[in-house]
Amino acid sequence: MIGYLRGQVLGYGSDFVLLQVGGIGFKVFVPANLRGMDKGELEVYTHLHIREDDFSLYGFASKEELEVFELLLGVSGVGPRLALGIVSFRKTDELLRDISQEDVVRLSELPGIGKKTAQKMILELKDKIGDIETEPVVVSTSVVEDAILALMGLGYSRNEASGAVDGLGKEFLATSEDVLTIVQRALQKLDK
Repeated sequence: MIGYLRGQVLGYGSDFVLLQVGGIGFKVFVPANLRGMDKGELEVYTHLHIREDDFSLYGFASKEELEVFELLLGVSGVGPRLALGIVSFRKTDELLRDISQEDVVRLSELPGIGKKTAQKMILELKDKIGDIETEPVVVSTSVVEDAILALMGLGYSRNEASGAVDGLGKEFLATSEDVLTIVQRALQKLDK
C-alpha cells in the first residue's frame, strides 16, 4: 500500500491537497495544519482507506499523527473524516494525554465527539496509547489550563490559546508557576 508520499503541491481544497508525485496527481485528505501552505514540496505519511465504493488517501506531517489517526479509526463509530477532524483540532500529545487522564470533558470539546464517544475513545484506546506516547509533560497542567482558560476568556479559541501557551516552551512553563506571566507571554505571541 501507499505509506509515504513526497511531491509538488498543485493545489488545495477545503480538506485535501493535490500532490503531484512522479507525474501522478494524488488527492490526499490532510489535517488543517497541512492545508494552505505555500505551494512547494510536501511530504506526508499516508493511510489508504479502502471501502467497497471508495479509495481515500489520508496524509500526515508525522508518523505520530498517522499512528494516532489509525488508532482513532479503531474506535467504533469513528470514521476517517471524524478521525481527521480530531487530529486537525488537537495536537497529538494533548489528545493522548486527554485519553490517558480520562478527560471526558476535553475530549467532548472535539468536533463531532459527544460524551458517549469520548468515553468510548477512553475505554478502547487507553491501553493502546503507550506505544506512541510522546515526551512526558512535566508542567503543572492546572497552571497551564488556567492560562488557556484565561486566554479563552479574552476571546481566543482553545486552539489559539493552547498553541500560544505551548509555543512558550516546556522549559519556561516548567519553571513558571504564575498564570499571569504565562498569559502575558502568550498574548505577546498572539499579537505578532
